[in-house]
Amino acid sequence: MCIRDRSIYLDRSSESSKYEMEEQKTKEKSNFLYKLYSILDKYEEYGQVLRWEESGDMFEVADRDQLINTVLPLYFRHRNYSSFIRQLNIYGFQKGKNVNGHDVFKQVNFLKGKKSLLKFISRNQNKLEMEEAKRGVKESKLVKTKDLSETLLSEIHLLQKKQLELKQQLLSINLKEKEDLSTQMMLTSFYHQDIQSTLGTFTPVSYTHLRAHETLRYLVCRLLLEKKKYRMCLHNE
Repeated sequence: MCIRDRSIYLDRSSESSKYEMEEQKTKEKSNFLYKLYSILDKYEEYGQVLRWEESGDMFEVADRDQLINTVLPLYFRHRNYSSFIRQLNIYGFQKGKNVNGHDVFKQVNFLKGKKSLLKFISRNQNKLEMEEAKRGVKESKLVKTKDLSETLLSEIHLLQKKQLELKQQLLSINLKEKEDLSTQMMLTSFYHQDIQSTLGTFTPVSYTHLRAHETLRYLVCRLLLEKKKYRMCLHNE
């Protein structure tokens, strides 16, 4: 082989390698499309799930449940039919219904027997940005919801703690009031007995005859005053 021929051969080889690299990059970039096309080519295996329409310019989702439970996990590592449709939308597929009521999807460069056209299909950047924006908003809402839930839980725990403290304070106040009442009752009883011993046959004042507004403290004062008045009467006699 002469130098010129060798140079031509190397140039062609270089161009071929460059073309193969570009084709490989295109495949990697739109791996979703090649996987989908591969599934449609395996009619015997997946024809009851996904298949070309007779026209060859669109494909049909013949069995949505099998697609979700079998094909999507195997090829796309998820079970989300909505995500599958979003991917199709990003690559410019249009959704419709066939005579059987099944979902069909169409793209001008996605044709049966013309796999070479896949390289002309590119992502719709605007739709991709919209999908990413929606996903970002959704994730942001989830984060806010989580933060709000944590804040509410914290506030609930704080309220429960304050409620427990108030309950303990009320119990303490009730105990103190009971102790004060018991002390007042004892003092009243003491002064009443003292007056009885002094007055002899003097008829004691009954609690049932107390005025509605009269408290135990006022009762004690009144009894002491009556005792004082009685002693003054005895002294005058």
